[in-house]
Amino acid sequence: MGFTELRAASEMEVFFNYAKNKELLAYEAVLGKQLAPAMCALCLYDAHKLEEQEFIQLNHSHSHSIFKGIAFKTT
Repeated sequence: MGFTELRAASEMEVFFNYAKNKELLAYEAVLGKQLAPAMCALCLYDAHKLEEQEFIQLNHSHSHSIFKGIAFKTT
C-alpha cells in the first residue's frame, strides 16, 4: 500500500501472567533483529517481574530503553 514506516506498542504482561519469561526473552531477541530502520516498537514491562539476569538480557535485545523517564541507547 506504499507505507514507509510502522509504529507499534504492546503490553507484555501476558508473558508474566502465564510464567513465560523464557519465551518473552526469546521473542524479544528475535523481534529486535527483525525491525527495519523505519519501524518502531514500544514494549511495556513491569521490570519488577524479571530476575536481574532476565532484565539485563531483555535490555540487550533493544537498541533504546526508557526507565522511569531516563532514556539511553544500548551499544
